[in-house]
Amino acid sequence: MQFNRLRTIGALACSGGMIALALTGCNDNAGASGTFDSPPPSSGSSAPSTGHQPTMPAGQGKTPACLAPDMHADLQIQDSSSAGKGIGTLILTHETGHSCLIPAGWAPIGDRGATNYVPFPATRTNYPGAGRSIVLAAGRSVYAGMKWHTGNCGTTDIGVAWDNSWIPVKFKALNGHKPPICDALVLGTIQPSMEGVNFT
Repeated sequence: MQFNRLRTIGALACSGGMIALALTGCNDNAGASGTFDSPPPSSGSSAPSTGHQPTMPAGQGKTPACLAPDMHADLQIQDSSSAGKGIGTLILTHETGHSCLIPAGWAPIGDRGATNYVPFPATRTNYPGAGRSIVLAAGRSVYAGMKWHTGNCGTTDIGVAWDNSWIPVKFKALNGHKPPICDALVLGTIQPSMEGVNFT
């Protein structure tokens, strides 16, 4: 009887209001930020769940979450030594005059379809390390590495899922080249510095 009661409480916690766990908690297929519940990444996404709420340094409890209308997204394409392989750095910049909170985790990427964005199947990995909650000052950025297979699929109109919405992603491409994301997308964790986030 007591076991059933605890199981019910746990199920309500995972499906109800523990928004901060959307990145690293009950279900890694849940969402991309502390306030992002839908659209979820595809069922092909995978990463080990930590099963706990991210640890926040003192003072973070009062910092509002970073909201989609306040964010700008760029994908900086990197040189790849391998044909058919795309590498890039997702850069999320906060454009308001106050600090906001980036929860620990990943930022799902999607392709713009006829009416809305559709998440790419993606593998989430703790690269270059585990994600962590970040207080993002006004005008500052966070970074996440990405890699993918490219080819003739023509997918260059992409967005990042955030705060129950999508942020269009602008390309910062080398020599004007925008390699499309075809498949085998791998997402690294959101980090406060660009150093080390790029896949090789």
